[in-house]
Amino acid sequence: MMDGFSRIGETLVGKVRLLAIMVLGGLVLVIIVQAEAVLTTGEAVNRSMRYDIAMNGLNGKLDAANALERVSRFAATGAPEDAQAARLFHNILLSRIDTWSAGAFGNFVASSPERVALLERVRAQVTSLSPLYAQIEDPGVLDEIRGTLAEAVSGLTQIGGQAMMSNLTEAAEIRETLRERQRFQNALVMALIVFGAVLLAM
Repeated sequence: MMDGFSRIGETLVGKVRLLAIMVLGGLVLVIIVQAEAVLTTGEAVNRSMRYDIAMNGLNGKLDAANALERVSRFAATGAPEDAQAARLFHNILLSRIDTWSAGAFGNFVASSPERVALLERVRAQVTSLSPLYAQIEDPGVLDEIRGTLAEAVSGLTQIGGQAMMSNLTEAAEIRETLRERQRFQNALVMALIVFGAVLLAM
């Protein structure tokens, strides 16, 4: 009889040991999944913290509007300082267009062939004005600058508006991803607690 009890005891110990191994394996698996979830959440946070293309688009629209406004101001006053300001803002606008071709905003532009074509057309328009700004005091040249610049401002405003809408949509997607990951991680934490309690009891 003692041998029978001994065999039963060994069988129970073996089953408990197997159960403990399974629980431990499940615990390790949950920890691995939790680590992956944390990394994914971190990636979503990094996306939300990256350079804001909406702000870049807004600044570009402002630069374009300022360039046109400075030319119009010179047309009204004819003052040398206003001519200098007009040239300055033209250079700022050229720099802004270069900025729009690089980094996160450049990726945004490159995602649409229509935007790429529009930005290149605007770049050509604004660049073509560079020699004309040297003759801005000529009324005929001034009218040409204003006309071409107005077309460029329209194109830049269009791209800037698209950037803002795209950024708002992406921000909403990131927030939803973070909410889903938070719920998932809460469930994993509960699983870890349960596995830990089972191991402790065993």
